[in-house]
Amino acid sequence: MQLATQISHHLLLAHGKTVKKFRDLGAEGEIGFAPNTTWLEPFSDRQEDIDACNREIGWYVEWFMDPIFKGEYPKFLVDWFEKKGVSLDIQDGDMEAIQQPIDFLGINYYTGHIARYKENHGLLDWEFIEMNDERTDIGWPIFPEGLYKVLMRIKNNYNNPPVYITENGACYNDEPENGRVKDDGRINYLQQHLTALRRAISSDVDVKGYITWSLMDNFEWAEGYTMRFGIVHVNYRTLERTKKDSFYWYKQTVANHWFEN
Repeated sequence: MQLATQISHHLLLAHGKTVKKFRDLGAEGEIGFAPNTTWLEPFSDRQEDIDACNREIGWYVEWFMDPIFKGEYPKFLVDWFEKKGVSLDIQDGDMEAIQQPIDFLGINYYTGHIARYKENHGLLDWEFIEMNDERTDIGWPIFPEGLYKVLMRIKNNYNNPPVYITENGACYNDEPENGRVKDDGRINYLQQHLTALRRAISSDVDVKGYITWSLMDNFEWAEGYTMRFGIVHVNYRTLERTKKDSFYWYKQTVANHWFEN
């Protein structure tokens, strides 16, 4: 736990110093950052379940965004870590270095969970609850409601910054059959999450763009070549590429600015 907080602090320091260097050099373009996000819905209305879920969401959202937008770490997590014996080694000038103005916020969102408090379980004392949820082939529950709720939390906490969805997509390992890849699961996933995104836009979240992960099947940082997220299938032996059904669906959605529910 001590190591995790210190690594995150130095990541934020590196970010802040990079933004400053970008400004000092007078580089053209815009600069921001893109943390992973998630959403946990409490299993019950017990305060300990609510608090446990809030800690995990906060570890993804407030822990990385508060220093940049507010110049401080979220007190509810700092207090939690202190109770666990974790101390933050923050040097003079660190928070000022981190709190560099950015032009946009990117977020990566894939999944969310139902969860509850469990003492001494994991980093933040919570556990998943198996609800027989529909899952992608990597085992992640499909939780589009979480994308909407993350975006609303960001809007309300940080004065509605410009947001790009820098990663959102699904792993389905469908293989070509007669030159076609029928990946209806991915189409359904994207449709649900674009609907959630539309909800956020209708709630005045300042969404500037959306990028599905990913164009092609590729080397996944934790899973290697065993999990496929692309809308274009790649044969890793021959490098032959086959556009999946999701590719054509997404192409039509982008061209028409809509899809049928």
